[in-house]
Amino acid sequence: MPFRGSKLAPKMFTGNYHKVTGFIRHYSRLLDQHQVVLEADKCQGILEYCSQKVKDFIKSSIYYQVPNWHQLQLEILKYYDAEREESRYRVADLTAFVQQSSLQIISDLAQWKKYYREYFAIAGFLKQKGFIDNKIYTGYFWYGIAPHLQKVFEEKLYINYPHFDASNPWPIDYLDEVANVYFKRNKFPQ
Repeated sequence: MPFRGSKLAPKMFTGNYHKVTGFIRHYSRLLDQHQVVLEADKCQGILEYCSQKVKDFIKSSIYYQVPNWHQLQLEILKYYDAEREESRYRVADLTAFVQQSSLQIISDLAQWKKYYREYFAIAGFLKQKGFIDNKIYTGYFWYGIAPHLQKVFEEKLYINYPHFDASNPWPIDYLDEVANVYFKRNKFPQ
């Protein structure tokens, strides 16, 4: 196993819930790569990559004392709140973001890309977890765009896609295509 602080070693785990899942995954890959098979070795080896507080917690676990790596890693994930990372956004967060974004003016490509990235960070997470469906996913993207810009985009969208069924929200890739042309850098009038 690599020494703590070496290039291949996991970064020291200090108890941060954002990092616990990645830490356990990295350590498990190292166990496989170095063909560590004994439960005691797996349980003891993790201490090398943990802060003192985390070591104290692990050493007090029954699954460390009676070595059971599978149960020990489940306990670490549970008590260092890995689940919290899995639920970092709620539908209310998306709604608040969309309402706030619809009040902001987007006047260039950099601002458009920022909106796009921020929307996908929240909505993509919620869609992946099954909290929202595709219609909400695409519809909220449209509602997050300021009304004056929606009008400009809508005209261009109907020119490009005259047979589009308006009972559905505009697909995000259509909107992105129009925005990239509308906000194109180095346009002649500029």
